[in-house]
Amino acid sequence: MSLPFPLQADYSIVVDPAYGGPYKGLSYGPRHESDILLELARSIQKSWGKQKQNPLTITRLGDYEMSLDQRRAMVNSKDRAIFLHLSLAHRKKNPDPWVRIHVHKPDQPTKESVLIPLEKVSEIYLDGSIALASEMALSLPSNGQSGQVMISSLPLAPLIGIAAPAVALEIFLTPSSYDPNFDLSMQIQQLSQKILLALDLFVEKGIFRRHEKKRRQRNS
Repeated sequence: MSLPFPLQADYSIVVDPAYGGPYKGLSYGPRHESDILLELARSIQKSWGKQKQNPLTITRLGDYEMSLDQRRAMVNSKDRAIFLHLSLAHRKKNPDPWVRIHVHKPDQPTKESVLIPLEKVSEIYLDGSIALASEMALSLPSNGQSGQVMISSLPLAPLIGIAAPAVALEIFLTPSSYDPNFDLSMQIQQLSQKILLALDLFVEKGIFRRHEKKRRQRNS
């Protein structure tokens, strides 16, 4: 895939396919959720190609699973980053593949409580995460209904404490995906290209830079 815009060499992308280790997630015929997500992450990385000035990292290259702390440290060690967590939805009724986009919004503290440090980090980057989710929604397929972007205080563990715009992509595959003879490669390739286009537009439109500038001004 050739990206349509010149990319700015000042950010990194981290893609986090769920699972790994002994737990494989849902079964899709002979395939498992962890393997499908790793294939999608690799497709994204391959499509990214030789954009070496803007590295794209995958949090696992096989069955080895990094802990949440290790993943968080990987992202937070980068000066500017964009974080995508990938998971598959637990449903079989969608006729076409589509994606729901999740953003973690910490509960506002009461007079008697305060945000824990990890939630405070998520709050600092909340505007950037919402902007990233909104840009993703323009490129990724939906189910034709409202509610593609979900902003909630649900404890989405992979997103908590990430010092970067961060979203979780919940991917709904077609029922055919459960057929052991069905080739998923086309769905995976199409999704990876749409994800990359959304990332590219998020940066090229200046949205990423604007939110980074505002965040740094607030924290200065």
